[in-house]
Amino acid sequence: MWSDGCGGARDAYVYDCVGNLVKDFSGGIDKIGKITKSGGGILDYSYAAGGQRVSKAFTPPGEATKTTWYLREPSGNVLAVYEQ
Repeated sequence: MWSDGCGGARDAYVYDCVGNLVKDFSGGIDKIGKITKSGGGILDYSYAAGGQRVSKAFTPPGEATKTTWYLREPSGNVLAVYEQ
């Protein structure tokens, strides 16, 4: 069963409202660290001690890595998003 983060439910995955995979119940994974895409490219995720995502880096085949950083307030809400 998966949830789209907006009220929809389906299979064994949970996505947030913008399509980011946040849980994979099929394998007992709750924080995704790295995804190798079948069409090429690698996604790397890093998290703070409290479990909030700190960064997402995507490396397309043969291209430079694009990193997105999430700046959060102490309660965990995102204050700003930076791309490099």
